[in-house]
Amino acid sequence: MQALTEMTDETLLKHIKQRGDKKGFAILYQRYAHLLFGWCLRYLKNQEASEDAVMDIMEQLIQNLHR
Repeated sequence: MQALTEMTDETLLKHIKQRGDKKGFAILYQRYAHLLFGWCLRYLKNQEASEDAVMDIMEQLIQNLHR
């Protein structure tokens, strides 16, 4: 089996859906949290609100990933 860190985003999402693997989700978080934070900061113009928004978005993604 391919290492989680070497998987493409699509393969990693399939892996997470099939196995409910939180380690896989942590890898996605590492890949995209900084980009999401930058986007939130651009619109919210507040660091704390942007950090909270990133956490809220990632939590929603975890909850809705199986849809």
